[in-house]
Amino acid sequence: MRIIISALLSCLLASAVVAQTNEAAWSVGASAAYVFGPNIANPSFFPSLQVGYASEHGLGKTGWFVELSASQWSDSDEFAEEGFRAKGTLDVTSLAAVVGVLPVTRDEATFYLLGGLGRYAVDMDFEIDASGIPAFMGYPDFTATADLQVDVQDAIGAIIGGGLKILPARHFAIWLDYRYVFLTLKSIGTFTITVSHPRYGSLGETFVEEATMVFDHSVARLGLSYQF
Repeated sequence: MRIIISALLSCLLASAVVAQTNEAAWSVGASAAYVFGPNIANPSFFPSLQVGYASEHGLGKTGWFVELSASQWSDSDEFAEEGFRAKGTLDVTSLAAVVGVLPVTRDEATFYLLGGLGRYAVDMDFEIDASGIPAFMGYPDFTATADLQVDVQDAIGAIIGGGLKILPARHFAIWLDYRYVFLTLKSIGTFTITVSHPRYGSLGETFVEEATMVFDHSVARLGLSYQF
């Protein structure tokens, strides 16, 4: 995270010198974002906040911008088989830094392309009901409990995308963009199952496994920003 912030601040400080002869300004904004993709069980909306710095070289010329954004979103899914039920919740917190290029700027609207990196912190929680396993296997006098703990490492993801910025009034901008995130997560899962009997006592076993999961996803954002 420190690397991303340091790199962003370096870009901002350097741009202050270049922007002396151009139209340049800071901006702050917020957006409603929609995350979706093959790895997302329940696509949903979430809020995002961002601060940016843009330099535009006049009407009909190119421009560029840098942006730092922070967001948090969740996903959940359920799984059930005979005697076994599980519900998983995924919480994702991200801090992303992107650089964008405006191929041609206009007074009212402009298209832009962007790319960058994001740091993603992921938490996974699971609720497991294994009480039906003994009866399903023909041992109704036994009881069973299970627990799953998953530790996910923070990961760096690559971001590419583009969008449209509209300027409806002085200092204000409405923008709509699409971002694709390339993200791979590494995790360590610890699964414990315990079988008990009122006469024979309890017997438990623990399994530990490392896993790598491709968690690419898409984000569509609609936002409003104020340019100083």
